[in-house]
Amino acid sequence: MRYICSGFVKTPYETLIKKGQVTMRTILLLYLLLLPFLSFGQEKIGYAYDAAGNRMKRELVLPVRHSKSKQRTAKPASSDFSDQFTGHTVTITPDPTSGMVRVRLSRLSATDRCTVAAYTSQGAEVYTASSATDGSDVDLHVDLSHQPAGVYLLKITVNDHTSTWKITQK
Repeated sequence: MRYICSGFVKTPYETLIKKGQVTMRTILLLYLLLLPFLSFGQEKIGYAYDAAGNRMKRELVLPVRHSKSKQRTAKPASSDFSDQFTGHTVTITPDPTSGMVRVRLSRLSATDRCTVAAYTSQGAEVYTASSATDGSDVDLHVDLSHQPAGVYLLKITVNDHTSTWKITQK
């Protein structure tokens, strides 16, 4: 079916568009074009690298949706972080209220040499402590309370073996 209007031939579809009516096909097309932007645009991907520049971890960072109801924050059962290297156990306990970081070294022998140092992100040393062991555990307190907020590297060395930790002071 065709309509002739002032010398031009129009189809029924052209007539509907001229009258301002939108078809279901147009709505479906717009929906399919906008779907990726609406559903996946809020996600971010974070990467973690080692000292040599190799990518070690990829994380998907999702946004936090805020609800209008009261939210309760659960305190973690333990804020200790521990690691094993060369047969020794390193336990790090941060205290965010005082700016102190407790470093505990376990399973040390009487001949082990321990060094703990803290560096700024620019590489300036802000804390260092050495300890000779007598075969017992070593407990050191790293004081970062007088330092400005930022990221610090905590370098723990036992007999030429090093473990590096990233500390964020708020």
